[in-house]
Amino acid sequence: MGDIPNLSKTLSMRNSVCYAYLVTPVFLFALVSMTSGCETTHVAYHSTADVPYYTSSTSTQMELVTGDVNPESQIGYLIFTATDNSQNSYVLLAPSESTDPDYTFGSANFGRAVPLQKAEVEELTEGLRRTLKLWGESNSSTEGSFYEFLHAPEQEIRRVSQNVIQWQAAVKFTASHTPEGPSARLLLGDSPNESLQYVIEFDNRSDVSDFRDLLKSASNQLGTTVDTD
Repeated sequence: MGDIPNLSKTLSMRNSVCYAYLVTPVFLFALVSMTSGCETTHVAYHSTADVPYYTSSTSTQMELVTGDVNPESQIGYLIFTATDNSQNSYVLLAPSESTDPDYTFGSANFGRAVPLQKAEVEELTEGLRRTLKLWGESNSSTEGSFYEFLHAPEQEIRRVSQNVIQWQAAVKFTASHTPEGPSARLLLGDSPNESLQYVIEFDNRSDVSDFRDLLKSASNQLGTTVDTD
């Protein structure tokens, strides 16, 4: 086939990273592969440094409110007191993970947790007091009593029309006492879709009472006095 020219010098001069020492024609394919692998990779960059950015930094201290709750109780929710940046204190209402529903810190689904400020906790606590009273009332076959508490972030409150406002509540507590009897339910979870929220049924009056007691304890820990009735 004739002599193969010594290309090692030429190649090493063109690119100091690539080296080839050719002795026989068998290495011609290796030469092609090596030269193609040394091509420069294009990198593009578009700067967004002149675009305004919003920056937020939050440090949160949190404590589980236990009250008289048995840690093995599977009540479907957990109540925490929390403080952000050593300034803003509030109550955090979190659903329990379905795979670990015990009343322990690790059972909380913080991704669906909902904060309530002091005034909102007091309003819900007062509503639960009314629910307990409603639960004990005796209604006739033609009477019914109802209570509803809605709590939602502003972006989930939409005006559908001039006269209609639509809520996607992160906390929705409802209670009723109809001729069929009393019942209460809690829909819980910061979610854009009600079907993704947790549904907690209060089958007994004591379930509502326990919920209120925990909220009262949390509110008192924040330094707010709640009616003890």
